Amino acid sequence: MAKLLLGPLLRHVGERDATVWVETDTPCEVEVRAGFVSGHQRTFTIAGHYYALVVLTGLELGSSTPYVVRLDGDIVWPTSDSTFPPSRIRTVDPSRPIRLLFGSCREPSPGRRRGATHPAPDVLDAYAQRDVERARDVWERDVELDALEDSVFRDLLTHMMEDPRNISFCAHLLFCSKNIERIGDHATNIAETVVYLVTGSTLPTERPHGRPGADIETAQGAIK
Repeated sequence: MAKLLLGPLLRHVGERDATVWVETDTPCEVEVRAGFVSGHQRTFTIAGHYYALVVLTGLELGSSTPYVVRLDGDIVWPTSDSTFPPSRIRTVDPSRPIRLLFGSCREPSPGRRRGATHPAPDVLDAYAQRDVERARDVWERDVELDALEDSVFRDLLTHMMEDPRNISFCAHLLFCSKNIERIGDHATNIAETVVYLVTGSTLPTERPHGRPGADIETAQGAIK
């Protein structure tokens, strides 16, 4: 029985068409079916690897349709033990805005909970599983990232005031620290979206903060 090695990856989505990419462990016939629409493609070989690009046409405009992947007739996606919602093909509707969710291809460790020694729950897990508890946990733990950024800010500011030769290098690190803190803010935005999608209610407008508002401009003023 052929198996998936990578994918499926939704490579292209248009108003009424889509393209799905997969890599398999052996040559096979790949079928992708979304509702009443299906596409078939025999794998091709590059440097001993087997790939397929399956094109689906005739999809409904602005639709959201679950899809399955078959290899030689056997369903391999979604997997039988998957706890996630089904994968979907969402076609484009030119009259409506497009929403994008950016994430990573890494697979986070399962079972992360408050008090654990490893990082906080992954907000993309919360989004995929519509997990309100995990989303609230991400939202509340933004205060920890704020506190970490504040600690880095104070340490770097001390080095800059002690020796002006450190200013240029430490200023770059301040910007890095600030950008990481902003990633935390984006994560809390996604967490707020999850809570609203599931419950219809919003989290408090004022987020928890771990510092009174130290920033790079404050550092620049202190150095002058």
